[in-house]
Amino acid sequence: MTAPPRRRAAILGLLLLAAAFLPLRLWRAGIENSLWIDETASFMLASHSVPFLLDHCAMDTNPPGYFLALKAWLKLGKVFLGEPGILWARAFGTVAWLLFAAGIWWLGRSLAPGSAPLLTVAVAGSAYAAVSANDARGYSLATAALFLAFLLMVDLYAHPERPRRQAALRWLLFALAAGIALWTHLLSAPILLFLGVVFVGLAWRRRTLEFAGLGALAFTLATLSFLPWAFKALAGIGSLRASAVTWMTPATLPNLLAVFYYWYPFGRIGGPEHPWLDGLGVGSIVLPLLAALGMARRSRGEGNPVLAILAAGGFAVPLAFVSLLWLLQRFGGMTIFYAPRYPALTAAFWAAGLVALALWTVERARWRRSAAWLLLTPWLLAAAGGQLWAISTDRQGGLREMRARFAPYLPPAGADLYVMPSELIPFFRQTFADFRLRRIEALPCDLPRLSRATVLDLNFWHVLDRPRDLIARRILETGNLAAGRETAAFPDWRRDYAVYRLTGVDPAAGAALCRRGLGPAPRPIPPAAVAVALPEDQQYTRGWSFPEVGPDLAIRRWASRETSEIVFDRAVPPGAYTLHLHGYNPAYPSAPATIAVSLPERGSPSSRELGEGGFTLEVPLDLRARQEPLIVRLTRPTWSPKQATGAGDPRVLSVLLEYAWLERRSR
Repeated sequence: MTAPPRRRAAILGLLLLAAAFLPLRLWRAGIENSLWIDETASFMLASHSVPFLLDHCAMDTNPPGYFLALKAWLKLGKVFLGEPGILWARAFGTVAWLLFAAGIWWLGRSLAPGSAPLLTVAVAGSAYAAVSANDARGYSLATAALFLAFLLMVDLYAHPERPRRQAALRWLLFALAAGIALWTHLLSAPILLFLGVVFVGLAWRRRTLEFAGLGALAFTLATLSFLPWAFKALAGIGSLRASAVTWMTPATLPNLLAVFYYWYPFGRIGGPEHPWLDGLGVGSIVLPLLAALGMARRSRGEGNPVLAILAAGGFAVPLAFVSLLWLLQRFGGMTIFYAPRYPALTAAFWAAGLVALALWTVERARWRRSAAWLLLTPWLLAAAGGQLWAISTDRQGGLREMRARFAPYLPPAGADLYVMPSELIPFFRQTFADFRLRRIEALPCDLPRLSRATVLDLNFWHVLDRPRDLIARRILETGNLAAGRETAAFPDWRRDYAVYRLTGVDPAAGAALCRRGLGPAPRPIPPAAVAVALPEDQQYTRGWSFPEVGPDLAIRRWASRETSEIVFDRAVPPGAYTLHLHGYNPAYPSAPATIAVSLPERGSPSSRELGEGGFTLEVPLDLRARQEPLIVRLTRPTWSPKQATGAGDPRVLSVLLEYAWLERRSR
């Protein structure tokens, strides 16, 4: 049975659109030069265990949804493709873009006859959509989900005649899209709040119980889906508030306006600095706006009211969202106005507003529908120019520039080049294709037979390093492995990537490193210990800062709040035990300081007053019930390194944990 002619034409049009845009998306996705440090953070997070990923995201600005999905996507690629590289990793965003484009086409056909082609090209073909399709970040899911939720809501308003079951299914899709947005980007929340305001206005106009009730239920379902993470999102807001301000955009009026006439049309990469580009961006707004104002004064025909609603919502949501970011920074609430990046979440709304305005004008003027394409010409030209400029920039800079910077330190072509973290090797294959890339784990036992060695450190985000990489970096920076050691970083001011070159390797030192490996220094914990707690296994959400390496190459960790929880490695049955706690008590905020140890569920804490320096506490613990796992609370006043010593460390710290273990004692 064949499809009806109109449906066949729609499917053919969508396929032609995908054929026009998809090769460009895949081409840019495979360009390693465009890889940036936020994407390496995504790859590093996805390489860790799910508990680590959730723990890290609970203290970061990003919810875990995208990283969990990326982890599954990369595992899928590993099963079927061996060790996929940058193209497969970014193809996840490209698949999301394809679904995004198909959703716009489907809903555009339903919203207004003939609107689907222009709406899909202008939104899915925009410069920001291209960036989202190729970036391994949460934007690739959040931007698509937010906009499709908006289109679904307008579509449901436009078709009150639709059967209740179909309406309920579309509201369920709305809840799914809104939930995806919440789980993939923290700033989706205020955008959904503004969509809620739009919904209230539409419900007031429609005045039907079905639209209002099903819509309210969909918003409630989306909110409830995020509820397990909602309280952790508060820490994300704190992390966002504490973000580095150096890369934020000054909250000036020209920068606010530039979001709409420059960044939205040309995308995050922007374009060459020429006045005519600004004129093209301004024209993308002025041309459809002037045409609409001109037709509004005439009464030649009636414009589609659904297009008017789409235009009003398409402009109102980004104006409200961008203004909120700008106002928060302008008046000191939060440094959050980053013009090229965060407004991307509502770029699709803005494009849809322009399309709807142009189509409404054409209908009211009774012009041919092709006139709407002419009104959108500046936008379409800016989108094409922004994408071409992005590709040109990607091919010339980024990792290519880093490779040129490191050239004097790299070995001859065909030689071994060691990489840390080794999990990032697949994403840098093209950049260092003329070397034999070796995992950092192989370095210790390769050193005794080498006279020189070169190591690349490709991870800027050291909080995501495994203990192996922390130890390797400490040894490379301070160890006596070779007669000569040279280091370089790119860029110099931020050290996104680093290179270490060892010359005149000492065979004896290499042999010693081979024997010890890259694991943390062993702790003097007796084999009979009932349970053990190591710093590298503690969690951010239980009050711990990131792991550090001591001079003895042991991992240690500072508590980051007054009361933190030490999690042991196994369950402990009821009984009488002695806790052995080893750490360091700083001189701040004052010495001596009182350290209290207690069980979370009951009992008075055992307190000791300790002076500055290393300490060993032996605390009796009587467990009346099985602990799965054992958790012990540690309480001590906090202090600020920045205030106490003038250091650049912005953290709040308490006490330093070295290790802890439990032994049985006779009652």
